[in-house]
Amino acid sequence: MYLDFDEFRYDFKCDAAIEQSETNTDKKSYDNRFWQNEKKSSPENVNGYGVNNPYIPPIHTPNTLLGVIDRYTITHSIGLGALFTSFTAWWNNIGTGDVWDGFWYNNAEAAGTQLYPTGLGKYYDIYSVQGLINYLFSYIWIYI
Repeated sequence: MYLDFDEFRYDFKCDAAIEQSETNTDKKSYDNRFWQNEKKSSPENVNGYGVNNPYIPPIHTPNTLLGVIDRYTITHSIGLGALFTSFTAWWNNIGTGDVWDGFWYNNAEAAGTQLYPTGLGKYYDIYSVQGLINYLFSYIWIYI
């Protein structure tokens, strides 16, 4: 709790709270607010991506020469390291049942890549079977 410049009392959600008893620090309020943290095996992750809404990278098909060069350079320099990253995320989610639908998005790596895609995440989705196959075909095409 803190006092803002307009002297309203705020809790950690930054909603104006009138009474101390109306803060949302009890277990039920917390569970209602952060419901997505309940089940790692849910079909969608915290960003809403999953079986029904697969993640499509923002620059899946580059439109400029600079984008093509960037994708080529990143794919060439990372190489098979993306497979190890993807396998690690897959291995971490194997016990939750999240991986058997072909998408292993319910982990911090995948959610962070989807929220702020940088590097390989701008062009490829390595946290799904189809995205990993797309990356492997691109990787093989570069080395042919």
